[in-house]
Order: sequence, then C-alpha cells, then structure tokens
Amino acid sequence: MNDGFQEFGLDVEDFGLSEEEEPAEASVESEEIAQAEALLPVTFLPWHKPRKQWVRDKQWWGQINSHILPNLRGMDTVRYFGLPGDDLLDVRYLQQKLSGSGKSVFILGLLSNQAGWEAAQKQLSKALDSDGIHRDSAVEKLNFDHLENPQSLAYQKMAKIGYFDVVNLDFCGNVIGPQLKSRRLDAIKNLLGYQFQVVPQRWLLFLTTRSSRATSCLETFNRLAECLDQNLTVDEFWDEFNARFDTTPIHANRCLDRPALDGQDFIDVYTIGLFKFIVGLAVKNKFKIKMDSVVKYDIEGEEASSDMISMCLVFTKVLNRPDGTAQEELTEPDMALRGLKKLKEMRCVDEIIVEDIDKYVACVKQKIILLEQSGRNVTGYVEEVCIKDIGVLGVTVEELNRRLAAL
Repeated sequence: MNDGFQEFGLDVEDFGLSEEEEPAEASVESEEIAQAEALLPVTFLPWHKPRKQWVRDKQWWGQINSHILPNLRGMDTVRYFGLPGDDLLDVRYLQQKLSGSGKSVFILGLLSNQAGWEAAQKQLSKALDSDGIHRDSAVEKLNFDHLENPQSLAYQKMAKIGYFDVVNLDFCGNVIGPQLKSRRLDAIKNLLGYQFQVVPQRWLLFLTTRSSRATSCLETFNRLAECLDQNLTVDEFWDEFNARFDTTPIHANRCLDRPALDGQDFIDVYTIGLFKFIVGLAVKNKFKIKMDSVVKYDIEGEEASSDMISMCLVFTKVLNRPDGTAQEELTEPDMALRGLKKLKEMRCVDEIIVEDIDKYVACVKQKIILLEQSGRNVTGYVEEVCIKDIGVLGVTVEELNRRLAAL
C-alpha cells in the first residue's frame, strides 16, 4: 500500500473540509432530515433494528465476499463509495470483516447534513485508529444528488478516485420522491455511467429505496414504467411477466394501465422498471448484470405494504475476442428477464429474521457491538428494539439476554 494519497491519485487538498454550495432554492431532503434526527437525544433509530444488520451481513458483506474479494488478485483494498450515516456502522462492519484477512476498505462517503457530517468525522477518526480501513478514506460534506451535474464538486471528487468495487446507495426515502423529481435518478444514471467507463472487470451496486405510490413522483415514475412497457411487446418477456405478475393492470395492447396502478401492483412495476432502467444502462455499456439478492421490509407507521426495497446487483464487463467481437452477446430483454423471478419471489426481512432464533441472536449481537463501538449506550436495546421480534420468536426478554450473554 502506497503512502498518503498517491495510491488513489489524490492531492491532500482533494480531501480538505471543503463544502459544495447549495442552490438557494434547494429543499431539505428526507435523508438530511433523517440524519439530523439521528443526532437528537433519542436512544435508538429505525436503522438500528436487527433487520438492518441482516441486510448488512447477509446481503452486503455476502456479496462483497463472493464477488469482490476473490477478484482482487493481490490487491489489498476494497474501494467503496457510500452514503454513510453519522455513526458509520456500515463502514465499521466492513472494516471488521476485512481486517481479519489482512485487507482494508477505502471509503469515499457523501453526507450533506452539517451536524451529521461533523459526527461522522469523529467516527472516522476513531475507525482510522484500527486495522481494516485505508488511511486516505474520507467522508465529504457533499450532496449525492449533485451528481446529476458532471460539473459539480461531488462528481469531480468521485472522478478523482478512479473506480469503486462497491457502490452502496442506501437511501432513507424514495429515489424518485416528489421533492426530488428526477434529480436523484439522473444522479444515479451519471454514477453508473461513470463506473461503466472506469471499472476494469466487476463491481457491485447496493440500492435501497422506498417504492410505494404515495412516496413517488408520478411524473418520474413514468420513466420507469416506460422501461417496462418497452419489453411487454417482447413475447418471451411478456410470457414470464404475465405469469408472475398477473394482477398488474394491462391494456389489451400490452401496455401498462398506469393510473390504475396502486398498492403492490405499483410497487412491482416500480421495482421492475427501476431494475430495467439499470439493465438498459449496463447492456449499453457492455456489462452483464445479475440481480443476486433482493429483499424488502416495512416502514413502521406506514400503511403501504413492505415497500422498502434492498437490492444487490453484480456487474461484469463483457470482454472482446482478439478479432474484436464480444465474447457474449447481450440483449436488454434477456438480461431483464432473468431478474423477474427474484423480484416476484422477494421476501420480507422482517419475516426472514425471526425464522431461526440462533441466527437472530447472532444478528442482534453484531448490531449491539457496532452500536457500542460508535459510542452509543446500548442499555435497554433488547427491550426497546427487539420486543416485536421477541413476540414472534416466542421467547422472553430474559431468555434473549441470556443467549446474547452466552455468545
């Protein structure tokens, strides 16, 4: 590992405490509100639930361990782009996992809330005192949505790094929320376009977003619905879609009845449309795409069914033969078709996590350790956070605490 910033082609000032100017008319985004609320004197927050640790371990780490580590080929650093919270729980967990194998994570994180960013600097400083995290890692006070503009400081910071093995877009709200319109979707498009240019072989995208009609900008949703409409006239795709999503309102000409979409039908079209939006970008840039894992979970207090979607996508570059022809021909309908089964069979983490008491306890233990490392008092965690799960598992608070103490 080279000294300083040279390994990533950076100057020291590239990671100074610079701020990107916000437009005067910019609204406060839901993620910024959530980050600000995280700093209030509240004991535990929604993302402190055991189910998020399941996602962190089974989805995110599982994909990194399967698809990235075997392909590092002598390199010792996983290059990671993310949107961390002020406690850096995701980074700390990845740091723990990598340090045991003599590897580390380099992170470029974007966090636009001032108070959250300041707290994240303290957490990052603590993390840098231990193995498993590259010393040039940084969390910048920048807005992810500014990536919609390639001239923005956020885009320039990203471009200085090179490529990322892992991109983790863990949003609290909807990618196409009413206040965002198409800004965030365009930012994602630019980020993916950048990655497709610079990644040498394989990379991962983790994307978490809400998907209900009530949380969506319907004008931007039409862009996703159009992605699905384009494939409904392809017979093989249509047959698979119609067999698996037979309640979706469709006109006789195989076109979505968009005004009639609601509830689970809307969520289905949203997730398929978003997946197809990404598939189209991948195929255009000669990358294979595989949906390796996708789950959902509920938002407490919301009437919508489980509309928080967490998907993991694997991108692999298709190389050319010596004669210049592609080793594998890619077509967008074929690539999209492969994801329909997983999207239909998507399970709810809230149900998965309570199927095995031993695995649940291990998940809770991992989460408590991470929270303690971030400086949070975990007294009463089981009683406050796990009480609903305990009822489903059929155990008592005392028994769960005994099991935790035994680990």
